[in-house]
Amino acid sequence: MSQGLMELPDKIPGVDVEDGLNRLRGNKKLYVKLLLHMKKDLPGLQEKMAESLSTGNFQDMAQHAHTVKGMAGNLSATDLQEASAQLEAAVKLGDIAEIFTKLESFDARCKEIYAALAVLEG
Repeated sequence: MSQGLMELPDKIPGVDVEDGLNRLRGNKKLYVKLLLHMKKDLPGLQEKMAESLSTGNFQDMAQHAHTVKGMAGNLSATDLQEASAQLEAAVKLGDIAEIFTKLESFDARCKEIYAALAVLEG
């Protein structure tokens, strides 16, 4: 692959590579590009969620969690998708203790996916 990208590995922790490729009709170049976009966007979305939580803006926080859920789902990053869905649900319920529990899990999945996607950069 060009532009410093490595070949797509068969397995990436937290990502169902086969399913993700099927969603894009086998277009590996596009899949790698989208995975790298997710990796680039995650820290900003995490920061926005933290800001929303600190100001009590649960509507924005739920929207950011929903965005990550959709992005992860589209790319078959199943662990991150599930953590995002659980966080979104907790935020919509307004249960502060549950939000912090789910946020901890969400942040852990973000770190895992961030580290796992490092294999895509040359």
